[in-house]
Amino acid sequence: KKREENDQAWKVKAEDVLKYDENKTLVSANLDITNPKVQAGIQHLPPEQIINTVMQKEQIVIGLVKEIALLTGKNNELFSESQVQKYGVQLGRLLDKNELMLNRETKNPQFEETEEFIYIDISSVERGPGTISTGQTIRSINAPSRARRVVRENDVIFSTVRPNLRAIAKVGKNLDGQICSTGFAVFSCKKMILPDFLLYQLSSTYFINQCVTRGAHYPAINDSNLRKTTLIIPPLETQAEIVLKLTQFNAIENKLLIELKQIKKGWDDLLPAVVYKAFKGAL
Repeated sequence: KKREENDQAWKVKAEDVLKYDENKTLVSANLDITNPKVQAGIQHLPPEQIINTVMQKEQIVIGLVKEIALLTGKNNELFSESQVQKYGVQLGRLLDKNELMLNRETKNPQFEETEEFIYIDISSVERGPGTISTGQTIRSINAPSRARRVVRENDVIFSTVRPNLRAIAKVGKNLDGQICSTGFAVFSCKKMILPDFLLYQLSSTYFINQCVTRGAHYPAINDSNLRKTTLIIPPLETQAEIVLKLTQFNAIENKLLIELKQIKKGWDDLLPAVVYKAFKGAL
């Protein structure tokens, strides 16, 4: 009867069990090989070592917070009233002048020759700003009725349903030519707007508040009201500077979150380590 591996039965190499001498005579059989599927007993680091590690992590956190303070402390009043008056442009005007495109391509996947496509629905997009590179692979004949809007690399998709949840992302190279839900507004930038700058601005409280106010009777904003919102479009050099700062901020923030998570784990491990040491009589 053929045996199968399970939690109590596992394969081992013959040479790990049977030992022979130089004359090929069996001299021993090791029947005490540890079950590799059984977890080892809980090991506790010394409390002193945990505390030292946590203190080192806290110093790293302080350094990261100082870096963030330097980035955010500089006088940057992009969304101030004076900047809105100077650089504010109604979105509808940008669309009419073809300086920004909205939902430029649509198609029904059911009528296409391809057997399947990648579909981006609102649940596929995490809280922005960010870049999306994956979605759901769906057979064309099973395409949802809302799968209609074609996305291209560097397009920015903005969920018009509950915009306060900030399901906003830049489209990555892997999704060029794929399909997203009609629940998204798909923006395609021309020469005067950097895609990353648009991404950050659409994710800003300044823009989200405009959308929430205009869609107050229902948690969504339609294309007509979207056209009435205002974007701030400074010169490209200024846009690039802002994008650089925000990208640096995001990188620092991600490092900070990792360090804070490790600090929490250290404090969570400390009490069991102290209790273990006390019961050993070593406290």
